[in-house]
Amino acid sequence: MKLFFNLMSFLFLITASVNCLGLKPNPKFNEHGSSEIEAPRERHYALRRDREYASSFERELAVAIESYLGVPYQFGGATRSGMDCSGFVSTVYRDAVDLELPHRARSLFKLGRSISNNRLGFGDLVFFENIENYGVSHVGIYVGEGRFAHASSSRGVVISEFNLDYYRKRYVGAKRIYGR
Repeated sequence: MKLFFNLMSFLFLITASVNCLGLKPNPKFNEHGSSEIEAPRERHYALRRDREYASSFERELAVAIESYLGVPYQFGGATRSGMDCSGFVSTVYRDAVDLELPHRARSLFKLGRSISNNRLGFGDLVFFENIENYGVSHVGIYVGEGRFAHASSSRGVVISEFNLDYYRKRYVGAKRIYGR
């Protein structure tokens, strides 16, 4: 029985490891010939405190998102000690509206209905692929004003500009999984 439990734990960790593959920028070489990763240069954002939310759903989601800003990135994680992109999304939705979501970006992409960019609303999920085009590998939550909250592998849980070239080039689509 213990062997079975250990095997199942190992399989879970392997499965979780497939989640949020990469979304790392292309390595660039410096003048010494060594590789260094160049992440997008961006400011740190917070949700606007003076914002009027259209619904209690948006308000609860905003509270949950803000409570996780600054949490470090941890591959496969879904706790305040560390979380990955889909762990962040599933935890925020569980905390805000008691909705259980899968802990895998590709699985999340199969849910809800597709939303065009000009119809993006607060709480919609935005999806990205890594540079090798292996399909959906990163997910975040759109928070309005051209920004989205996500767990960045280099910066932890942050709010980023949706229109940065880095994200626009990797953008796959958006889904609405709750309300409206």
